[in-house]
Amino acid sequence: MYIENVEQLNNTSVLDEQLFIELFDIDDEFVREQKIQSIQAKAKSLGCKSQFDALLKAKRREFKSKKREVMERDKLSNVTDFSDCGENMVQLRTGAWTADANGIRAWSERGTTVACNHPIYPARLLRNAETGKCKIELEYYTRGQWRRVIVDRKAIASTNSIIQLADHGIHANSENAKALVKYLADVEYLNEFDIKEQRSSGKLGWIDGVFLPYDSSIVFDNEDNLRSLVDSIQECGSRKKWFNLALKLREKRRMEILIYLAAALGSVLVDPVGALPFIVDLWGDTGRGKTVALMLAASIWGNPNEGGYITDAKATITAMEIRMNALNSLPMMIDDMAQIKNQDDDFSGLVYKWCAGHGKDRSNVTLGLNKQTAWQNCILTNAERSLVTETMQAGAVNRIIDVEIGNDPIFGDEGNQVANILRKNYGFAGRDFVETIRILGDEEIRVRQKKYYDAIKDRAKELGEPKEEKQIIPMSILLTADELAEEFLFKDGVRMDFDECFHLLKGFGEVSEHKRAYNYICDEIAVNSFRFNYDDERPTQVWGERNKVGKDTEVLIIGTVFTKLMRDGGFQDKAFLAWAQKNNLLGKTSGGRFKRRARISGVEDPTWCVPLLIKYDEEFENADFMQATDADMKELPFE
Repeated sequence: MYIENVEQLNNTSVLDEQLFIELFDIDDEFVREQKIQSIQAKAKSLGCKSQFDALLKAKRREFKSKKREVMERDKLSNVTDFSDCGENMVQLRTGAWTADANGIRAWSERGTTVACNHPIYPARLLRNAETGKCKIELEYYTRGQWRRVIVDRKAIASTNSIIQLADHGIHANSENAKALVKYLADVEYLNEFDIKEQRSSGKLGWIDGVFLPYDSSIVFDNEDNLRSLVDSIQECGSRKKWFNLALKLREKRRMEILIYLAAALGSVLVDPVGALPFIVDLWGDTGRGKTVALMLAASIWGNPNEGGYITDAKATITAMEIRMNALNSLPMMIDDMAQIKNQDDDFSGLVYKWCAGHGKDRSNVTLGLNKQTAWQNCILTNAERSLVTETMQAGAVNRIIDVEIGNDPIFGDEGNQVANILRKNYGFAGRDFVETIRILGDEEIRVRQKKYYDAIKDRAKELGEPKEEKQIIPMSILLTADELAEEFLFKDGVRMDFDECFHLLKGFGEVSEHKRAYNYICDEIAVNSFRFNYDDERPTQVWGERNKVGKDTEVLIIGTVFTKLMRDGGFQDKAFLAWAQKNNLLGKTSGGRFKRRARISGVEDPTWCVPLLIKYDEEFENADFMQATDADMKELPFE
């Protein structure tokens, strides 16, 4: 070998090709350079150093070219090898990167580049069914176990954003960020047809005919932002214990229990039926079992414990909207509406928002519109007093099925015992009910719901008690859910009483905002009777005059006073006056006006007044009231 006998080289052998082959067969670059320098010195002494250097330069170029070819071939053969990290046998092409149990790294002429100190790779590409945007699911191995995280695709596309992966325990920092971005991009590109693309959604419930989280063909991709909610929807404990408890409670035949169960299950019927969201509100004094009843309803789908499925009533309205969007078809459950922030006694605005089935438009930083939040479900609420108030707008009243708790506590003395069982056993009935709906099909569900819709309409016609359409549809859904639950889940012969359900529905007069406004004004007139027909002996603020017109009473209310009364009651005065005139509840006016000028309390200058008529109630005058006996008087709780 030439390189072993440098001193014996001559003018011919020092330029021989075999000498250069032997030099570049030396793997250790330091040793190779030592040999080159010693041969250069010999070539100089022989007077042929320039020729030697020229040939050496050419051989270096050839060597580097062949080395690049070898590296390119290696890139095609490099695959992930995580066999030392458990049973993860995934094999993805990694190009120049070596990916094994020791992490991710690559070699070049400049040295070793480390992308990550532990195994990591892109496992799935998720394309959102609603927005079309992509997310990436990363799997990584830390602290002795495989973990996964779903992130926006842009989160791994730049060195600034990829550092956020450190929050999940991934080795990502300013030093390796660039290399980690390159590695993940290379693996995704080289395995375009091997990395599975799957449809995903940020919503639960019905998505294009499948139901999340019970169908694996669509992946829920919003876990990171809604971790507590997603984790709460699961099966836990004993299926037998839960059903035994539910059957025992259903035996009580309490409307509060049955309608809450029907509402929790019926929520997933709202979409197949094509209805709008609605509210089932349970109210009554404290200690009556409202919270335990809500826990029972929540346990159908998941964890009823605090911090689980039931919504914290102290959350902001925006947070509730985001939660509702995620629940989609699953029921929203709120314990104690009185704790909701930024609300006064009238929940009309909130009811309208929830029951519209979508949130408001919101712009983004690019001056475009974000995807609008939307849902089709049932909302279960409770409080110590009814959600429906006298001043609530008619459209809001229409969307609420209002249930007052009976005289006795719902669960008697067993409330704590029931709650303890529910805390440990839950999440079974929801999956069973969804499977029932799948088997029956949407058309059968609609047929059953139409049956109850027609039955309510027929009963209303028979009794002469017309009911509001927006009340009939929700109740028909609840009755359908109750029927399906009894027939396929409980099989106990216990169902909600149809007549009792019918009488929970509001009639036209109860819901009509103008009718309630009229009753409100009449009440205010009665309470403030001394403010009408001025009396010098008892001076007070005057609101108007009251005069008899045949059997009826015409009350002239000063215009500004009337406007204030309507505003205080939450009613719209012009719309009400148009309704009152149409229904002959206004006295004489002229010129198409709703008011007329009158002199009040002898004041010389006339003022504009609303001439409201209070009709003579012949039924009230002829009513046969029961006379209280002495024994009845003794039982009264006051003297």
